[in-house]
Amino acid sequence: MFQKEQGWKLPLNELELGTKELDCLSNDKVYWPEDNKCYDLLSSGPCSSGEWLVLDVEVRDGDCQCKVALAAAQDGICEPGEQLLLDPFGFGVCGCITSPPHATWPNDGKCYPLYTRGPCDEGYQLTMSPSRLEPSCSPSLCGDERSVLYEDGECYFLGTKGPCAEVEILSIHEETFQPYCKIVLSQVKRVFDMLPGGFIKNGPISINLKARNCQLNTDGKCKDAFVPAQQISRKSPNRPAIRQRASKSYIGWLQSFRTT
Repeated sequence: MFQKEQGWKLPLNELELGTKELDCLSNDKVYWPEDNKCYDLLSSGPCSSGEWLVLDVEVRDGDCQCKVALAAAQDGICEPGEQLLLDPFGFGVCGCITSPPHATWPNDGKCYPLYTRGPCDEGYQLTMSPSRLEPSCSPSLCGDERSVLYEDGECYFLGTKGPCAEVEILSIHEETFQPYCKIVLSQVKRVFDMLPGGFIKNGPISINLKARNCQLNTDGKCKDAFVPAQQISRKSPNRPAIRQRASKSYIGWLQSFRTT
């Protein structure tokens, strides 16, 4: 962990912030005063080898245990369709599976995979708006569950090669929520020659493990939609009012995890 004299105190509101701090928060980053730079949480950032940048937190009750993120439902920690995600403190919280992307249906609070029927009526699929981050039931353009319309105008089944290259499968992008060709690392020759020991010890945390686009509900689960600061400020990033609104959004999101 970091020395106590290092770090940056999360402000109560954006009125306490300087220009550099506002710039960091309006881009969903945090400020590090020692080098006057912006960094992503859960990255190595300004830290030493083997460390990552997290929010400071008081000691939590109970013993900490290491769990397999995607096995959380089988272990009885999370509900079906959920996995463990890392909150800004580096602790695990239950949220919808991110790969392939799942979404919370507001009527029952359950997580369903996108581009399946899920909670929808027959002939409809569960889709997600990338701008509003809200799930909805849309008419199935291909007629078959798990079959999606690709940019070439043809329908293909997710999880198959479809229109993709030899080492790719058709999947749903974790950020755009649109069909795309995803590289299957297990099929890429010499992949383990590129990764020492088969894994990256001090590399960045996978985007699939971060609790990014959600807030905690009353049960302490990652459920409610959160609109990232970039989506608020992207049209006019240099306007002070827009920048402050974006930084306020990110501050509020970080502080929402303090209730756990």
